Amino acid sequence: MFLFNAAVMGFGNSKWMDIILDQFDALVVNIANSYRLQDVDATNSGLLAVGLGERNSCSSGADGSLEVRPVAGNTANTMHLKRMMPQPEPPLIFPDFPVRTEKVTVSKDLPGGSFVDKEFPAAPESIGGVTGDDANPNVGKYLQEMLHLVVPGWVRPMEMIGKHAGEYKLQGVTGEPCLFKHASPRDIEQGYLGDCWLVSSFSALAEYPDRVRSLFKQKELAEDGRYDIRLYCPHEEEWKVITIDDRIPYWQRPGRYGQPCFAKPTKENEFWPCLLEKACAKLVKAYYRLDGGFEAVALEMLTGKPAISFQLSLSGTGTHLRS
Repeated sequence: MFLFNAAVMGFGNSKWMDIILDQFDALVVNIANSYRLQDVDATNSGLLAVGLGERNSCSSGADGSLEVRPVAGNTANTMHLKRMMPQPEPPLIFPDFPVRTEKVTVSKDLPGGSFVDKEFPAAPESIGGVTGDDANPNVGKYLQEMLHLVVPGWVRPMEMIGKHAGEYKLQGVTGEPCLFKHASPRDIEQGYLGDCWLVSSFSALAEYPDRVRSLFKQKELAEDGRYDIRLYCPHEEEWKVITIDDRIPYWQRPGRYGQPCFAKPTKENEFWPCLLEKACAKLVKAYYRLDGGFEAVALEMLTGKPAISFQLSLSGTGTHLRS
């Protein structure tokens, strides 16, 4: 958890963070190798049992000696081997995206799109009473100011970046906005919302960029500003297609540059983190409901697969793993 949180909080390029990443990678490889050896050992034992038609049971005698007793086997029972051998992972099954019959309309007076999501309006009730990230209490003092300076109606990507950007242009950003470019896990940045558990899971999923893209029906910025995004609902145990517009909560002090309130666009001007976060907020009815959560829940929302949580503890004798 510390790995992903540190990366999204802006420390991903520091030297000490690289050391932590290297150590974590080595630890994961060691754990994976350990489990792989166990699987190979179990498979080999199963092959031997099927080949000999019998299995042996080992136990310690009263005097400490090793006692080996034959156990009857069944050469025709291949289920013994099947249970031991690793099984292929079933393919991900996504729901189909809805087929749109209405005509896409683009207005020159509305840069970035004309689609408006009336189910999740660009209004205070869709944000709610956010409290911030407990891991960074200094951010809390900015929250109340931010909530009073949110731009009414929010702001679309093309109003923040590119040739159409005007009063809401992001400071020091050049180029044009896009939905995807490389989808790197190293340049995802959390905003003032306390959803490190969710944004760090975006970073984890971005290790497999195709998985991120598969959540979106649109593969590039939509002219009308509409996006259809697939998310798994753990409560209802089914995939849902969440339709949103591309208006992003944005705050700005008078006469100053502004910025998105929550997840930021990447360094390559990709807006998929902002839009994916908004889809998650719509799934749970408001942004403030993303304040605090568990990585296992976020990964299940993004993949439809259950997650296993491990706790790492450091001691004088090394690293210990507790599930």
